[in-house]
Amino acid sequence: MLLVFKQDPKHIDQNNRAQLVNLAPTKALQDALDELVSSGLVKKDNLNYSIHRVVQEAVSYVDDDDLQVSFNTACRLVYEQFPKTDGDSQLFGNWTVCAEYIAHGVYLSKKFVDLVRSGRVKGSRPFVKLLSNCSQYLYESGDFATTEKVLESAHLACDDKNSLLFANLRNLSGARSFDLNRLADCRKAWGDALKIRKALLPGDAAQGMFFLLPWNTVL
Repeated sequence: MLLVFKQDPKHIDQNNRAQLVNLAPTKALQDALDELVSSGLVKKDNLNYSIHRVVQEAVSYVDDDDLQVSFNTACRLVYEQFPKTDGDSQLFGNWTVCAEYIAHGVYLSKKFVDLVRSGRVKGSRPFVKLLSNCSQYLYESGDFATTEKVLESAHLACDDKNSLLFANLRNLSGARSFDLNRLADCRKAWGDALKIRKALLPGDAAQGMFFLLPWNTVL
């Protein structure tokens, strides 16, 4: 089942489960939800509403405009709740929350690749930031294969290749390559990231954290 929303606004509930954004449905929305529940398309469990991915695929959009809106909405919901990093910090303290949402982030990443090549959807800044955060969690937890796939989607979705956000993606790509002993790829990725940061940040701030390695490390 894919979570649609929960009405409890707390980040973590008493059972240590992560929560999505708080929604106070209007009467029209509540009537629509009641109709979906009665028809069996949506399941209600106490205050939680959910919908199976197969049903969601069938009903979430009619044309490409609807598809883009649906995709952006889904990305925004997951982005708002997934723990965030500015690119110079780690997510270790928030792994419990990350684990609750990572499947949704990876699914959106895969779906984007399927749809973007045909021009049916475009990336957005929240989506790229979500993939950046998801990639960092996957990297920290040692899932290098999925990290690579999500980073590929993020690179594809990021239109501004001279932004700090893109530098963060290249930074993470370099760290992954270093851990896999792919030093040529590491030099290239970190060189790209450093070039962008030097152009946008003053002085030593351009160096950033770059994970655990200083920029003068001999590779």
